[in-house]
Amino acid sequence: MKTLIRKLGNSAGAVIPAEALLSIGIKVGDSVEVEVINGAITLKPFPINHLSHVKPNLIELKKKLATEEGAVLQPVDIE
Repeated sequence: MKTLIRKLGNSAGAVIPAEALLSIGIKVGDSVEVEVINGAITLKPFPINHLSHVKPNLIELKKKLATEEGAVLQPVDIE
């Protein structure tokens, strides 16, 4: 596949054909990880949900801190 590198402000970008995006499961607006490996630029989907487990843990910690006797921290609404 051939494409052109175009100026985008102070950066540059390449037009990526739709079928190439579909083949790796990304769409316009998705975050991607960019790496240079052995002289080639690679794009792969950025795992946006890699921190999805954190919010439930923070909510539980918030509840614990708010109910502990003598807690010095005030609960913060993170929802």
